[in-house]
Amino acid sequence: MDFAFVGTSEGADWDDWTLRNLTSDEGVLTLGSHGTNVGSAELPALADADLTIRAFDTDDCGVCYLLTGEGDLYRYHHVEDRLTHLCCVADADPDDSYEPVDMAVTRDDVVIAETLTTPASAPPDSPPGRLHALSKHLLQTRWVATEGVGTPIRLLDDDRRVFLLTERLASDTAPPETTGVLARLVRGGVGPTIRTGLRAPRDAALAGDDRIVVLTDDGSVAVMTDGEDVPDWRPPTVRREGQVVPPRCLTADADSLVVGLAAGETLVRFTPAFTDSEAGGGAESGSRTVETVPGFRHPTARLLARRHDPAGVYVLDDTGTLRFSTAVRRFTADPETGRYAGTARRWFDSGERGVEWHRTRLSLSADDPGTGVTVRYCATDDPPDSSQPPSESDWQTARDPADALLDDAEGRYLGLDLELVGTDATSPRVSSLRAYLPRQSYLRYLPAIYDTESEDRSFLERYLSVFESVFVDVEAGIESVPEVLDPGGVPPEFVGWLGSWLASETDSAWPTAARREFLARAPALYRLRGTPARLVETVRIYLRHAETDVPDWFRERPGAAMTTGGAGPSTPRWSAGSTGSAGTTGPTASVGPTASVGSTASGGSSASTASTGTTATAGSGGATGTSDPKDSGGTAESAATTGGAEPHEPTDDGDLPVYLWEFSSFDCIDDPEVLCDWRRLVECPQCFLLLVPPGVGSEAMAAVDRIVAWATPAHAVGQAVELRPWLRLGANGYLGVNSYLGDRAFVVEDALLGADSVLGGREPDGQLGLAGRLDREARLS
Repeated sequence: MDFAFVGTSEGADWDDWTLRNLTSDEGVLTLGSHGTNVGSAELPALADADLTIRAFDTDDCGVCYLLTGEGDLYRYHHVEDRLTHLCCVADADPDDSYEPVDMAVTRDDVVIAETLTTPASAPPDSPPGRLHALSKHLLQTRWVATEGVGTPIRLLDDDRRVFLLTERLASDTAPPETTGVLARLVRGGVGPTIRTGLRAPRDAALAGDDRIVVLTDDGSVAVMTDGEDVPDWRPPTVRREGQVVPPRCLTADADSLVVGLAAGETLVRFTPAFTDSEAGGGAESGSRTVETVPGFRHPTARLLARRHDPAGVYVLDDTGTLRFSTAVRRFTADPETGRYAGTARRWFDSGERGVEWHRTRLSLSADDPGTGVTVRYCATDDPPDSSQPPSESDWQTARDPADALLDDAEGRYLGLDLELVGTDATSPRVSSLRAYLPRQSYLRYLPAIYDTESEDRSFLERYLSVFESVFVDVEAGIESVPEVLDPGGVPPEFVGWLGSWLASETDSAWPTAARREFLARAPALYRLRGTPARLVETVRIYLRHAETDVPDWFRERPGAAMTTGGAGPSTPRWSAGSTGSAGTTGPTASVGPTASVGSTASGGSSASTASTGTTATAGSGGATGTSDPKDSGGTAESAATTGGAEPHEPTDDGDLPVYLWEFSSFDCIDDPEVLCDWRRLVECPQCFLLLVPPGVGSEAMAAVDRIVAWATPAHAVGQAVELRPWLRLGANGYLGVNSYLGDRAFVVEDALLGADSVLGGREPDGQLGLAGRLDREARLS
């Protein structure tokens, strides 16, 4: 039996409904939700180390960096509960009177804000504060700045930008008065001012990509968005024993602000009203969800939201102890009724008057206690937005919300009203809806004697609809089997379903073309699971179809061919058959007729050399490229033998090369000092780095990070790094990886000024061994 139908089958279709206290997340309709926190717990590794923490921050990978009062810098991996001591950044001068107040960690830098410990005993010309920037990977000083720093209060960063909240003396007042200033940092120091005139600022937080909130001494919040000021807004007040308790610190997560109170052991989470109309109305304006974090019993000095898994809030108290308050999701009650319920309504147009609607089908899950779904419907020939819309008495309630036979539903327009009821912890889930028309029941297949206008007709029709619900869906499923099993022809909404059959689920953010290609190659890639070849090839498939802005010079570069050689095979800890080259003291890669830069050894001695040629040796695993089958780690034969599958040839000449560095990639380095430098890139035998082309973009990098997360074996720890589109030898430039020499010959000690080199100014952020000079661009720690 053939039916026509209308409805909602994809996530975007829910945008056509009128929703109240409901949200559509990845195509599933649920009650609206918000984040909340539960208690707090001390981190075991930090408790065992007995650290007194003065400042902390997390990078884009969720790794926490800690700075103690003694100037020791630590790195803390939350998931593994692992603490690593990095270095001491305290000034070697014992008379130095500066101490850290805050820090910010970006993709490349660690910026520390310091202030005078005892201003009265400091020299008269000592600036009240200074900034100290370190290389995140080399842990060497990049620059030190004091001009324009003032008395720093807070550093903010979003992995790309760093902001400074500070107090400066205003020169236009007599006598000079201090004023709060929010400025952006640039390479080498303090850059442009974003806002001045802040009254006694206490704390600040980034609330989204384009909004900064600053907490002032009187408890109000100054909001800045895209360079424009939004009228100051005051958060909800909290009273204790009849007195208003002002906030002391704050942080922002995905959808709310968490505030620590000044005089008590309380955290308060609320959803702010940041629109102009709400912000300008004062303390009582706007609808906001306010709640006190249960089980929290510690005074707060600083807060920092963690958006990675596990999500929550880091809490630093006055004693220097860092704790973690876990975040959970809770469903939101309707602010008007107070019930955990929401409604969705939509009208469907059949295009023909007098149509008799047949039935509705919902794909829903409402099995949890306290949850349920109610379906109401109404049919009319008059447009729903006419002068005489249907009254509430015209709406009928369906007997079975999942599969409802529509009685007396005749008209061109069909209105459907869904009510979802849940609790604070559970919610029904509706993923799709269909309304079938015109009315055609199985009664037509029975003898004519049953098709009468008797009172039994209605019962018999409803009874037959039970079998109809089963057989119609079975017939439709059988007819669609061939198309849903073809990766190239499966409808977009079934791509994920087909991937689950093949154990090849992909991220919903992937382009559809990339998901189809990944499914088509799923059998071969499945045999490579748990190997670098699988991870690298998965990233290549995604990047081939993703929207990126990779420079043309990188796209047009020759293929990255790896050669084997030297003293035979080595045994990487996570590799698909790598080979090493003895006597090489630095990992090198070859990109067609390019140059290799590194240290080569001859007869047991090492010397830094640079040469041009058509190939270059790679250490065990090397910088594993994927523009060639051998790039999975050694020769094509070894990759096939170890991985259990034939290596895949590139399917597109425009593929972007992706490289993988393991801990064993540097086993070929026999110089301890050189090896120490390279070991900073890959810390442990279970670690690896995945290098992707420059210009991939933040959205694609987020997808690559998720690929690394689910494609990495349980025993390995990896991180994706986007290469920079510029070169500085010894820092983040790797010849044959993200740069290569042109056709012009280059000979060491025979360069021509004006042809092979250009004279420039002093590098502003020198590093020892490159352009650093002691007491100017670099400091020993």
